[in-house]
Amino acid sequence: MSGLSEVYVHDRTTQQACNQFCNAFPETHVDYSATVFWMTGLSGAGKTTLAYAAARNLASAGHAVQVFDGDELRQTISKDLGFSHADRAEHIRRVARLVENTAKRGIISICSLITPTEAHREIVQTILPQANVVYVACSLQLCEQRDVKGLYATVRSGKITDYTGVSAPFEIPRSPDCTLETVVESVETSCARLEKYILSRAIL
Repeated sequence: MSGLSEVYVHDRTTQQACNQFCNAFPETHVDYSATVFWMTGLSGAGKTTLAYAAARNLASAGHAVQVFDGDELRQTISKDLGFSHADRAEHIRRVARLVENTAKRGIISICSLITPTEAHREIVQTILPQANVVYVACSLQLCEQRDVKGLYATVRSGKITDYTGVSAPFEIPRSPDCTLETVVESVETSCARLEKYILSRAIL
């Protein structure tokens, strides 16, 4: 891909800044299988770490990349939502609409959201047909040991209910396009595999 090359992280930054980034690229007819990489897995599995690491490496190689961090976006576009099945579905729908704006311009869009059920993943596929599902596989025990964001501790204290893996189910994707075994792989190995997969799909 020629032209502007950078990582744009869609978190607490403004929609105007996102639009300015996207406007550097004309809309194309690239299908979502070449631009959208939707990472699903338990909190603490390593989705966000891998998304940022892969994005930075891809950007350094000259590719335009945007990261969508579900937890960060809960502080902006979804600050009115909780963790119920219905609220998660609405959060996923809102993020997918944001992704649509970048992906249709040929920008590699890496999304890090738990997306716990097949019904939630179907929402993604309805808005972004043929988007790649990347399953970040890790045991609940290890995820809770990591607890980088302190969410499991908050759940165990009773301050958050309906939390995936603890008080709400996580359904393993039936047929993910790519699986990263972070329970046994190093960050470097998983990141390299993710980058290789993205490059095998993306139109560059």
